[in-house]
Amino acid sequence: MTFKKATLVFSFFLLLLTFCLSLVPGHNGDMPFYIAAVFSRQGFTDQEAFSKAGEVIRKEMPTEEGVRHIYRLDHADKNLLDFYRIKPLYIFLIDAFHYLGIPFILSTLIPSLISFILIGCILFSWSARVFSPLPALIFSMILLLINPSIILARLSSPDPASNLILFYCFYRIYFEKPYTWTILFLLISLFIRLDNLVAVCILAALMKYWPAPGAKTRIPAKVFLFVILFSAATAVWINFYFESNFWWFTRIAYVQSFHAYGLQVLVYFLSLSQSFFPALLLLNFLAIFKGGMKGKKRTVYLLLGIGSILFFRFLLFPSFEERFETAFCLTGFLLLLEILTEPAFPKGTPPAAAESPAPA
Repeated sequence: MTFKKATLVFSFFLLLLTFCLSLVPGHNGDMPFYIAAVFSRQGFTDQEAFSKAGEVIRKEMPTEEGVRHIYRLDHADKNLLDFYRIKPLYIFLIDAFHYLGIPFILSTLIPSLISFILIGCILFSWSARVFSPLPALIFSMILLLINPSIILARLSSPDPASNLILFYCFYRIYFEKPYTWTILFLLISLFIRLDNLVAVCILAALMKYWPAPGAKTRIPAKVFLFVILFSAATAVWINFYFESNFWWFTRIAYVQSFHAYGLQVLVYFLSLSQSFFPALLLLNFLAIFKGGMKGKKRTVYLLLGIGSILFFRFLLFPSFEERFETAFCLTGFLLLLEILTEPAFPKGTPPAAAESPAPA
């Protein structure tokens, strides 16, 4: 199979899969609160925003499922929107799509569908750069079908867009693209999910200390300092500008006592055990014992970066849902598959290396 044929097959598969998933939206429990956050952004009080969101649900989802969403709105804590307003870019996108005449519920899904398609494009581009066409096609299709990936297209959530940006940044770092756009995308990710602050700081440190001096990926000390200061300032500004209570996060249950934190840690590890990360850990040790990590400085540092992000996120936010970590999961699988299949599908095998297009 040539790279051109593999691209055509994957493009058809990606578009067909996205279309099929668009027919079965998840309508996750957060959906009505993101709609309410749009009304809050327009100046309504929280209770008024809940009421307006309820009207939207009654109009666009007159089913038993809609009744359940309305029940959540009617029984929501008055401060619940604090957990949603800190994702201003996603709220803005919903508002913008609705302004164009698109129904509210569909407006919450369009960013996810677009993000899913772009994640698929980056996934195949990455695979095509390190595998020959047929393995690149098969690996890309399977990785797009696993739960952390496929669920993204069905969510009314900022998580797909967040994963898209982080995955693209991993792509740029691994293939040693110029740092300017990478830094810009990392900073944008803060406006999608504020807890990306951990990933931004660690990846900025990775680009500061890992690449050889003069490498296009390596950021100067001044840029590194700017990223850290800007990220901290952004976190403060988002809390100050979009939240009625700057210290809203102190109301999270596991922050209020060591006992609650301990229980949350147990839940975290239960969720972790049911994810793909134990499999990734096993593959990682297999690659180490096989000796495949020797001379793979980029791979080792990127895996350490992912591990550091997961560790510090765990310390600060011991809450694990696999859809938050899709970018880490896909990057880990791609790195380890490259190592473990290297004798069979050597890097740079034509025509993958010669013909593969790469995102800018």
